[in-house]
Amino acid sequence: MIRKAIFPGCYLQGKDILRNLGGIEELEKKRVFILATNMAVNRIIPENLSAWKRICDINYEKFSGACTWDEINRVLKIAEGGAYDFIIGMGGGKTIDTARVVARQLGVKYIAAPTIAATDAPTASACVVYSNEGSVVDYFTTSNPDYVLVDTRIIAEAPARFLVSGMGDALATWFEAETCDRSHFRNVCGGFNLRAIMSLADACYQTLLTYGSAARIACENNLVSPALECIVEANTLLSGLGFESGGLSTAHGIHDCLCNLEGTHAYYHGEKVAFGTLAGLFLEARPQPLIDEVYAFCRSVGLPTTLKQIGLEGVTNRELDAAIHPVFENKQSYLHNVRFELTPEGIIEALRMADALGHQLG
Repeated sequence: MIRKAIFPGCYLQGKDILRNLGGIEELEKKRVFILATNMAVNRIIPENLSAWKRICDINYEKFSGACTWDEINRVLKIAEGGAYDFIIGMGGGKTIDTARVVARQLGVKYIAAPTIAATDAPTASACVVYSNEGSVVDYFTTSNPDYVLVDTRIIAEAPARFLVSGMGDALATWFEAETCDRSHFRNVCGGFNLRAIMSLADACYQTLLTYGSAARIACENNLVSPALECIVEANTLLSGLGFESGGLSTAHGIHDCLCNLEGTHAYYHGEKVAFGTLAGLFLEARPQPLIDEVYAFCRSVGLPTTLKQIGLEGVTNRELDAAIHPVFENKQSYLHNVRFELTPEGIIEALRMADALGHQLG
C-alpha cells in the first residue's frame, strides 16, 4: 500500500499581500499573464498595476465566466504568443481552473490568486470543466500551483455568500476523506491516505464548527477578523489538501448529479456540495448526534438544508433519477467510493431524507 499526498509549492495568506504579489522574488523581471474576473479587471488590477509593473512585465485578460473548453482554448491562444514565465488565475474557482490548464499546456509556472474563498480550487491540481449549459463534462488533474496568494482583505470585501459556499465545500472534506480511508479507496492523487492528511481533514471540520458563524458575520461587515482568517484557511488550504490527498465520495458525486438539473445552475458549487454532504449522512447511516451537529452548523452559517434552497422545489423522482443516472453509470464517479452497494433509488431516498429533516428543522 502506497500512501500519497500532494501539495502546492508555497501557500501565502494575509491581508493586503496581493499589493506586492506576495513578495515572491521569483517574479522579479519575469513576464506574467493574468486571467482575471470582471471584478479583478475593474478594481484589483487598476489599484495595483503600477506597483506590479515595478516587479515584473505583466499583461491581463478578462475571464468569460465559465471554465469550458471553448474558454480554455480562447485564453490559450491569447497567452501562447507572449512567452510568459508565469500564469496567474485571479478570481474564483472557474477562473483558477481555466488558468491552471492554460499554464499546464504552455508548460509555465502557475499562481492561484483567489478573490473569494468559495471553493478549495486554489491549492489543487484537480480541474473541473463544464459544458456551456453548466454540466460537468471533464474532471482531471494537472499540477498543483507553484504559489497560492490569498489576500484576506479582498476576500472580506466579497459577498459573504461566497465565503459560506466555501464552507459548504469544506464541510465535505472530513466525511469524504474518512469514507475513503476506512474503506481503503484511493484518494484523488492516486494513493492511500496519510495520517497527516486525516488530521488536516479533521482540523478543517473542527475549524468550521468553531469559527464559521463568526467568520460569516465578519465578512458581511467586510472585516478581516481572526475568525475570518481561520475560515479562509479552512476553505482554501485545509479543504484543498483534505479533498485531494484524502479522497472524494458521495458529497461531490451527488453534486455532479445535481448539476444535471437546470434549477441548480444558479447555485454555487459549495452550496450543492453541502446538500450532497447532508444526503451522504443518510446514505452512510451516520449517527443522529452527528447529523444534528452538521444540520446545526449549516443553519448557523446559511447553507442549504432543503431541496428548495438549491432550486429544486417540487423536483420529481423521475427528474432526480434522470440526473443521477449519467453520473452513476460512470464507474469512475466518486459516487462509488462507498462501503456498500449504491443504487440510484438509494440516492433519491437519501436526498428526500435530507430534505425532510431540513423542512422539519425549519
